[in-house]
Amino acid sequence: LLYDKDEFMSTKKIFVFGDSWTDNDTETAKILKRPITLDETWSTHCAKALNMKNNNFGLCGVGNWRISQIIMEKIFIEDSNPDCVMVLWSEPTRIPFGHWSIRPTYHGSNFNSSQGKFCNFFQKEIERIYQRTKNNKTKMKLYNLFENIYRDYIQQILYVSKILEEKNIPFVMAQAFHPHISASEVIPYEFFNEVWKKLLEQYNEKIPKNVLGWPFDKNFGGWNVADKLDDDMLLSFSYHPNHRGHLYIAETLLDGYYELYN
Repeated sequence: LLYDKDEFMSTKKIFVFGDSWTDNDTETAKILKRPITLDETWSTHCAKALNMKNNNFGLCGVGNWRISQIIMEKIFIEDSNPDCVMVLWSEPTRIPFGHWSIRPTYHGSNFNSSQGKFCNFFQKEIERIYQRTKNNKTKMKLYNLFENIYRDYIQQILYVSKILEEKNIPFVMAQAFHPHISASEVIPYEFFNEVWKKLLEQYNEKIPKNVLGWPFDKNFGGWNVADKLDDDMLLSFSYHPNHRGHLYIAETLLDGYYELYN
């Protein structure tokens, strides 16, 4: 049970989902050495502002596939009926820690960041393949790989959104990090832009307004949370928001929520 003890008198409840940027479990905080108290997390700020009980299902180390699974477990399978849902999605290329084989995979680092390079094996592998690209056939395979990764992610957003809409549950979502694999000096940014642009042409009109910052890339008129956080909103030793960052995330999500439902 992850909500403040007796602070909320309301019987209404908010469900929040995400990765370590959302997870407010005290044991996770110890592992990550985060000097953040439960009262300082973005989910608690949102719960207080909405006068709802904070049910935080964020889980450190998960990718979007697992996040969408947890949402379905809580909303659809368990047939819960929260009064509000907020989701902070992780990187599209990320798979959960539990799915790693020998070494970290499928987790890049955030664009334009000197931090967040904890598990970038997948990024190095992709760069190696890209450097070996000597013909269009090989490049097309790499292009198709990222097209499938991005498509799966977009479809997860649409699927979760559809379930919440059908159950008449108010919700907002945002992207925590830049959608592209990042900090690469080998693969040009234009390569990812090309893939992303193709999918936007297909899915843009289908994304609901509840998905804040879409399409998550300022080059296409969108934003992601990481792009909005200044250096003083991040921990100096880990690519995670500090208490200022958590407050800013809460304000950003609440602004979107109020615009849609108030």
